[in-house]
Amino acid sequence: MAKLKVKGLSFYSQQLQALERDAEPIIKKCVYEGAAVMADAIKAAIDTIPTRSPGEWGTSDKPVSGLLAIQKEGLKYSFGISKMSDRNNTQSVKCGFDGYNKVVTKKHKNGEPNQLIARAIESGTSWLQPCHFMSRAINANQEAVMAKMQEVCDAELAKRTNN
Repeated sequence: MAKLKVKGLSFYSQQLQALERDAEPIIKKCVYEGAAVMADAIKAAIDTIPTRSPGEWGTSDKPVSGLLAIQKEGLKYSFGISKMSDRNNTQSVKCGFDGYNKVVTKKHKNGEPNQLIARAIESGTSWLQPCHFMSRAINANQEAVMAKMQEVCDAELAKRTNN
């Protein structure tokens, strides 16, 4: 019967235990860095939304394209990344719009909700042509997000294993 003797396994065992302890912080950092890449892409995509003049209004027969400059400014200002959420051992963040812009109407006395404006321009309405800025940004940058997350993960693992 053959006999196998391996030296140095305790070193690798210690490294694996250290990685297990550090897994959650590494994952969180990867997720945030990936979300930051996507957030930057979406903010840049907001600039691609056409701007219309304040007196220009659409109808169902002739919808207008674009937002008022103040609505675009509200979207850019209100866009952000949420705090980390841990649900069922899954780390995640959300990128989205919050708050109100400065367009006060009879219905929206505190200003129009930025989420409503983003959804309206993304999907379109009966009087507003769609401008798929979010879906274009997401589709175009998925690989960049994954690459950034992989880069951060590799760097963090290298820090912890090169003692």
